[in-house]
Amino acid sequence: MLFLAAACAQPVSAPGPAGPVEPYVTSADLCAKLPPEVPELPAEQSAVPADVTVSWVLECVMGPPAQSGATHVRVERADGPPAELLAALRLPSATEQTGPCTTEYLLPFYLALVTADRQAIAPFIPVDGCAKPRREVLAALGNLPFRPIK
Repeated sequence: MLFLAAACAQPVSAPGPAGPVEPYVTSADLCAKLPPEVPELPAEQSAVPADVTVSWVLECVMGPPAQSGATHVRVERADGPPAELLAALRLPSATEQTGPCTTEYLLPFYLALVTADRQAIAPFIPVDGCAKPRREVLAALGNLPFRPIK
């Protein structure tokens, strides 16, 4: 049983020296050749305005490369007000690493919040002490009813 537990454990890295945590930066380049329903996407990430009303959420996720080396990007939308996601996006980022970090790979993603008047906001993604998106953000994204649009 000990062998099984060790085989399933995620490798961790020791805490590094205290210092600033890098932001999670994404690029609209992940969302190339979008259908007309998608507004122009901002190149820069920004804070989510307190008074914004979001109609739908766009997510572009880069999949793992195929055997041919080609990459695939999944483009999806979730309709309706994403209250849980907005609350998670307004959480602060960690400022320094305080414990060990796991080494799992997170597929790169781009996120845009789209308003009724077709304005898109690329929100800052708050990170944990290991410079990964906070688990609250990932959980909120996982709870949204995304459907493919491309």
